[in-house]
Amino acid sequence: MNITDFTRSLNSHRTAQAFLGVAADQELTASIKPNANIRLIAKDCRTAGQDLHGLLKRMADDRSLEPHESAYFGWISKTRSLLRKLGVGEIQMNVPLAGSWMGTALTGACDLLVHGGPKAIGVVEIKTILRGEQTHPRSRDLVQLASYTSLAEQEFGVSAWASLAYCHFETRTVRIFVFRRSDRLLAPIQRQLEIAA
Repeated sequence: MNITDFTRSLNSHRTAQAFLGVAADQELTASIKPNANIRLIAKDCRTAGQDLHGLLKRMADDRSLEPHESAYFGWISKTRSLLRKLGVGEIQMNVPLAGSWMGTALTGACDLLVHGGPKAIGVVEIKTILRGEQTHPRSRDLVQLASYTSLAEQEFGVSAWASLAYCHFETRTVRIFVFRRSDRLLAPIQRQLEIAA
């Protein structure tokens, strides 16, 4: 099952309840300097998210940015800078992962698989917020992050750290929520799946 489908298959009310009281170990925030192309950011969140993730996939190549891509560059750049502050070295984009979690075969591609930081490897998911700011991680995002983290731990055979990076377009900020121990994300979902079984 695809991780997005898995996330949607869970009861949203129960998921929100499962993560009550689960707080990030660390938060980092940075401001984005305005540039002339910011006006080219898409007006709907889905398109803006697709554009941002499209640019993310391109970060390893040397081609010049299109004007609409440069509108999103500040958020990608600041996210990378904040990850470097956490001690991250290598950053891999759009990394495919597969495995089994709680008896369900899962597949997907995490936004970033990072080497270094609080532990040897980490999983980072990037989310777009068109208006306002996300001051706490959304439970559906935590489910997705927990799923990718579980698969990364299976693949690499080590405990991983995890992070959600929210790119706020209206306020021109990036806010990163860091979870140094994956069990803080995995345990609430495991309990929810056990109850539902």
